[in-house]
Amino acid sequence: NPKEEIKNINILTEEEQNKILYEFNNTKVDFPVEKTVSTLFEEQAEKNPKKVAVCFKDETITFKELNEKANSLAFYLRQQGVGRNTIVGIMENRSIEVVVSMFAVMKAGGAYIPIDPTYPKERIDYMLETSESKILLTQKKLADKVDFKNKVFVDLTEDNKIYNNPKNNIKNINKPDDVAYIIFTSGSTGKPKGVMVKHRGLSNFANFCDHYISYLKNPENQTMLSITTISFDLFELDSVVTLQRGVKLVIADDNEKTSPISLNELIKKHNVTALQTTPSIVQIFLNNIKEMPALKDLKCIIMAGEQLPLSLVNSLKKLSKDMCIFNGYGPSETTVYSTCKDLTNEDEVTIGRPLDNNQIYILDENLKPVPIGIVGEIYISGFGVGKGYLNRPDLTEKSFIKNPFLPDSIMYKSGDLGYFDENGNIYCKGRADHQVKIRGQRVELGEIEDRIAELPYIKTCVVAKKIDDNKHEYLCAYYTSNEQCDSNEIRIHLQNFLPRYMVPQYFIQMEKLPYTPNGKIDRKALPD
Repeated sequence: NPKEEIKNINILTEEEQNKILYEFNNTKVDFPVEKTVSTLFEEQAEKNPKKVAVCFKDETITFKELNEKANSLAFYLRQQGVGRNTIVGIMENRSIEVVVSMFAVMKAGGAYIPIDPTYPKERIDYMLETSESKILLTQKKLADKVDFKNKVFVDLTEDNKIYNNPKNNIKNINKPDDVAYIIFTSGSTGKPKGVMVKHRGLSNFANFCDHYISYLKNPENQTMLSITTISFDLFELDSVVTLQRGVKLVIADDNEKTSPISLNELIKKHNVTALQTTPSIVQIFLNNIKEMPALKDLKCIIMAGEQLPLSLVNSLKKLSKDMCIFNGYGPSETTVYSTCKDLTNEDEVTIGRPLDNNQIYILDENLKPVPIGIVGEIYISGFGVGKGYLNRPDLTEKSFIKNPFLPDSIMYKSGDLGYFDENGNIYCKGRADHQVKIRGQRVELGEIEDRIAELPYIKTCVVAKKIDDNKHEYLCAYYTSNEQCDSNEIRIHLQNFLPRYMVPQYFIQMEKLPYTPNGKIDRKALPD
């Protein structure tokens, strides 16, 4: 047909299309979808009431005590009108209280927003205002951080009457499609956007991990060390998913989590067996292995949040023959991970195959599947896909689109590039746009550029991710101006609006920015 548009021509055979769309996505697994992770945690508290659940510094709390504290706080939240999908902010320093609060909000039926208290006040205010949070759970030492009329202090002190409420389990009122939590991620419009994650997705993720990731598959005598910030969705695996399996959680404080020497002591003190973090953090640990020799004693390392280099995997294998190594992949919009791969006995790095009850499609710009071995954009469908962006129907409509391959389902446009191999494993090839990951945190470079451009003396600017000789990632801002600029002034301006991880480490003033022949800024030509 000479009049047929090229974009409508299917270049796949029927057999190959069936393999890519349906065989690779044959992931159906039954599990009790009506059970929330807080319900599963209650079962662990019943089984192991005296077992230590969480350690933080010199504080410990058992499964029974943690469940009772969460129940008491949940009872109070219900009294205050928290029910299905009511949004509650959690702005707390790293502590046992964070975990109590997360379970309490879910038990009450609400959805929590984890807020890092180190964020600038303006960003925290924006998150609370745009989400229309009913209550903010916080600590007394953070009382003056923000002006919010409905603060509830959750400090675990004897005089805190919030924990004098009934301690028995509250009946679960949530449905699988209710919102469990909301993660705010960097937004290309200059404002962060809130991703709404469903109970169905979180329960499905927990069920998959329980049967695949080694420390949860065999939970006896396991201990997870958490070094992830509470506002990063990887903290869901560290905390509620770990605890719903009956595994002990050790939370490193803000100083410990960045110190190889301190982490080494924690691993030895608590017989830590499992750790989840980003590849770049693991690389720092390996670069400082003399200060952190106990790294080799871990039985399970899960790396996620950014691309995993094969050289790093090989270095870990050389360090220990008894360590299981996992590579997790997935945007916040699709519930922590969408794929996961055990690389312990693999020679190449892939992100594996879709999780249970999820589907991965690799498509061209016309939403047609590309052949095996050909790079396309990754689209994600299934139980893990969230409900969209909170109060942003415009953004939701662009990224959460109708799935043409499964009736009555939605797929998420990830912006990541990848391809299938013959066995259905996926190779991730980076971003299709200028969104990047810095130490696992997702960053829209445009959000930083927009803030720099607010300064009246800035003519043009661009921000790029760079990697130094020690494989440390950093952000560098390049800009032009008609006058000599004080980079410290630009840095202070950004610190008023952005989290620390989004403020560039370096600022370089240039006479002019490099451009490609088609008029776009040539990022590859930017100096190191």
